[in-house]
Amino acid sequence: MPELPDVETFKRYLDATALHQTIDSVSVKATVLLKDLSIRHLQHCLEKRQLKETQRHGKYLFVSLDDGDWLVLHFGMTGYLQYFKHRKDSPPDTGLLIGFQNGYYLNFKN
Repeated sequence: MPELPDVETFKRYLDATALHQTIDSVSVKATVLLKDLSIRHLQHCLEKRQLKETQRHGKYLFVSLDDGDWLVLHFGMTGYLQYFKHRKDSPPDTGLLIGFQNGYYLNFKN
């Protein structure tokens, strides 16, 4: 399971790569990430929004959106973030794939 320093590293990585970019698309490959949300509802909440800032609390990473909502990430046993340019570079174990208007993607795997 990721330790607190690992989650802090993920926070800094997201801060350096994906903040203040407009979300163009949301794809969910691991529906277990959603808890009680539908894929459509998550897409509605995230698309055309920007990731505004991050806060770490324990092993959770909270990401505020420009409309005041929050995206909560928990990294599980082998979780990570990956920011990349080409969708074909998406890892096979993608959980949540966020596409930005600048053509880059953020993969969250828990």
